[in-house]
Amino acid sequence: MVAFESPVSSDQEYKLRIMIVEDNLDIASTYRIALTKKGFAVAGVVAKDAVRQFRELASTGEEPDIVILDRWLPDGDSLYVERELLDIDPTIIIILATSDTFSEKELRLIGIKGALRKPFGVHDLLAEISLNPVKECESAKGCLQERGA
Repeated sequence: MVAFESPVSSDQEYKLRIMIVEDNLDIASTYRIALTKKGFAVAGVVAKDAVRQFRELASTGEEPDIVILDRWLPDGDSLYVERELLDIDPTIIIILATSDTFSEKELRLIGIKGALRKPFGVHDLLAEISLNPVKECESAKGCLQERGA
């Protein structure tokens, strides 16, 4: 995992922490740059071992609020990652990046909060994140309360 930016302290305005799970480094870099420019804290970029990395972040209290999850990873279908992340933190918001077709109902049934059909632009990614209710938090404590933690 590569950590690009640390979350701000709790006495400052809270920045949403986003973890990017993407095996294409060019795409991951584009996401990271765009998200950082928009004021998000990128908690990490991984192509493998996403669950282990998420657990490590969670053990330090810096688990991501949102995970952008590529549908197909080098070791196969990423839906197993989605299930494990939700087992660790049922409040995590997972946005699936995919070229596959899913209905909104199918996605909701498996715990996916949003999906972006590839190819998509950075503005589409930012729009999907803005639909997320956690975005309105003004402090880390407020976000955690809203998420039911």
